[in-house]
Amino acid sequence: NITIMRGPSVTELIVSPEPIAYTEVEQPDVIVALSEEGVKRGWYLFEKTRPEGRVILAAGVEIPGTTASILEVDFKAGGIKRKERALAALSLLARTGDPVSQEMLREAISQSFHGKRREEALEVIERTAAIAGFVISG
Repeated sequence: NITIMRGPSVTELIVSPEPIAYTEVEQPDVIVALSEEGVKRGWYLFEKTRPEGRVILAAGVEIPGTTASILEVDFKAGGIKRKERALAALSLLARTGDPVSQEMLREAISQSFHGKRREEALEVIERTAAIAGFVISG
């Protein structure tokens, strides 16, 4: 959720080794669907995905049809709190090395957070390693 009376949000993020000249996401390579409310705001993105695209889906969240492959994850059963799910999903994605690696994610956390916040974020990444047992499909 964003905090200024708007409710759940949709964030589009472009990760590229090339300079980014156009910032609209036309065909997402990855969608992280963590809540019904967020899906409702970004429903149009699902039909734009390609078959080689991926969706990381929180268990119990309904999504529209997509040609992308779906990795459904029971974050709750894996001990991942609601506020940690976005980072956990990014960590799962980083385990594939595409578009970011675990090394890149750890470095970004180390540069962005300090003290307790950095330790908590790194701990979420460690706990995410065990969440593989809570992948429902994919």
